[in-house]
Parts: sequence; C-alpha cells; structure tokens
Amino acid sequence: MRRRLFALLLVLTLCLIAVLLPNPYSILHRIHNTLSYVTRPLWDSSPAPSQPIHHFYAQPAEVGTAEWCALHGWKMRDKEAMVVDATLISSEVELMQVRMRELEDVVDVWVVVESNGTFTGKEKGTPFRDALMAGGEGKFGRWRNRIQYEFLPGQLLEPGYDPFDIEIAHRRTMTRTIRQYLSSHADEGATVLVLMSDVDEIPYAHTLSLLRKCDFGPTIHLSLCQFLYSFEFPLPPTVNSWRASVNVFEDNTYYGHGKRTELVLEDSGWHCSFCFRTIEEVRQKMTGYSHADRVGGRQDLLTDEWIRESLCKGRDVFDMLPEAYTWSDLWGQMDMRPWRGAVNVPRLLIEDPERFKFLLPGGCNRP
Repeated sequence: MRRRLFALLLVLTLCLIAVLLPNPYSILHRIHNTLSYVTRPLWDSSPAPSQPIHHFYAQPAEVGTAEWCALHGWKMRDKEAMVVDATLISSEVELMQVRMRELEDVVDVWVVVESNGTFTGKEKGTPFRDALMAGGEGKFGRWRNRIQYEFLPGQLLEPGYDPFDIEIAHRRTMTRTIRQYLSSHADEGATVLVLMSDVDEIPYAHTLSLLRKCDFGPTIHLSLCQFLYSFEFPLPPTVNSWRASVNVFEDNTYYGHGKRTELVLEDSGWHCSFCFRTIEEVRQKMTGYSHADRVGGRQDLLTDEWIRESLCKGRDVFDMLPEAYTWSDLWGQMDMRPWRGAVNVPRLLIEDPERFKFLLPGGCNRP
C-alpha cells in the first residue's frame, strides 16, 4: 500500500512539474546530474590506471640514454622507434599548430582524420583541410610533407544511434588510415609507436623522446596536467588526464581513447580542455560532441554572455558539478583559481604571444 501511495505521489509531482515549469526536462536533467555528481565519491571509483611510473627529466640531460631508460625501469632500444601522432580534428586548428610545433622534433608523421560533420550529425566546416590547402607557409606549411590527411564524410545521426556510434566510426577510419600509411612507409621489422590522443592532449616533446628511445612495453598511458579553457586555469594536481596513450602498433592494434593498461607515465604533458579561440567554437563543441546531452535543453548556456563569463571565471560551461571521485577533488574543481604564471607552457605560445593570447593568463575575453 505504501509503495503504491509513493508511486502515485511521484507521478503527481512529475505532472505538477510538467505543468508549472516552462522547461521541465531541463529542471529534471539538472536535478539528476546534481545528485549523480555530488554523490559520485560514494558509489563510484576512478577508472584511471593504477600503476604510475615516476617521470625523470632534466634540461639539459646529464645522463646517457641507457641511464635515462634505467631510471624508469626500462632498457634502451637497439634503434629509435618511428613515432606517428594520430588525431581526430574538429575545429581546433590553433591547438593543432601548438601541438605540431611542440612535437616537430620527435614525431615522424602526423595522421589526421577530419569530417564535415560532428558526432551529433550536424554539418560543420573542414578548417584543417582549408588551412592545409591554403598554400605557402601558412599555418601548416612547415609540416605539410609530414601530414597524412584523411577526409571522412559526415553522417546523420540515424534513429537508434547515438553520438558515440559516429565517434567509433571516426576511430575505425583512423585505424584503417594508419595501417594503410604504415604498409608503404614503415621499414620492415621497425618498431612503430602511435600516439593516440585528442588534439588538446599534448605530450611534452621530451616525453615522446623518452618513449621512442626506451622499451616501455606494448602500451602506456600518459598522465597530463589538466587545464580548463586556457593555461590560466589549472585543475588540482590530483585531477590529471590519463586517456592519452602511446602504443606499439601491431596488426591487431586499434585506435582508441579508453583504458588500455594499468601503466601510466606521470607528468607527461598538458591537456587543455575547451581551449578554443572563439566563442562560436566553444558553442560548436558543446552541441556537437559525444556529451552534447549535458546542455540539457538549456539555451541560456549557449549565449555569448554565459560562455564568455564562464571562460573568464573558470566556471563549468555546462553549469554542472565536476566529475570527481573524492570529496577533495570535487571541492578543488569547484574552487577554480587563475594561475598567474606561464613558465611551463607549449613553446609556440611564447614565440607568438599575441596570436595565442587566448591561451595565456589574462587573455580570456574571446571574440
């Protein structure tokens, strides 16, 4: 009897919400997300790799390669591995430039897959291809002969499918493209390392130098210092990004962005999340990627005013609580404070500070 009464009250409450509130779905969505995220430390645990490897580096290096490898518990390779940097790109042209400049001395080829459709099936441009075909030095002229580009036509989000299905199709295309390239460009018997990471997950150059010289095994994740919107807002040190990985590419290797091993190399680079040059790019990301449901029907989250203020305050652009697995991390991400230094940032930001002002402390006011 009590269960029936409770069910009746619940139904009546939901009906009341639907009648009285202008956007009941949005309210229920926010309530669900708030309860889910605020209680996460009680019912969930971090999926991050559990075997961290201390990362040793000094500039200039005072030890030989064999000794450097031994510091990490590894042996030196007989021959340095070939390094392929494989990324899916949407609109992050500036970040791709930052990435290529940072890694140009340690990457042999960049494999880039771009589509004219988002993961949610919306039409978009192909800014990377446009920049690549512009001719002259341009944005990518210095690396053009080391870029393997693949275009993937966009597709509609068919009934019964979700954005993750389209994302999987992109990753399958990347796997096929890597295999096709290596079949004609890699020396027989050579060790080929493939960096699998998003455009905004940028390893330090010396991280890839270490991995191409030292035998770390078949695969390893990279723990990256995480930033939000620019290098002005670092997340707490305990909240590192770990999904980027470096993998020895074999016949059965596939391109992915999930957990592949329990090994993770600490302090390996930067992850600059939502680090876009314009408000429109941020808006496109909010509505076009796999977690677009976080908007929850709230059109106010897509206004210029809300986005600009969020970027300058370090506030969650979806107006959600952070995804955290401990109370301390939850609180730390709710209390974002700007970082005034710009010492350890990608070198292109310092070489061209005016152009990349939006990524530096104090440059939050996007057009």
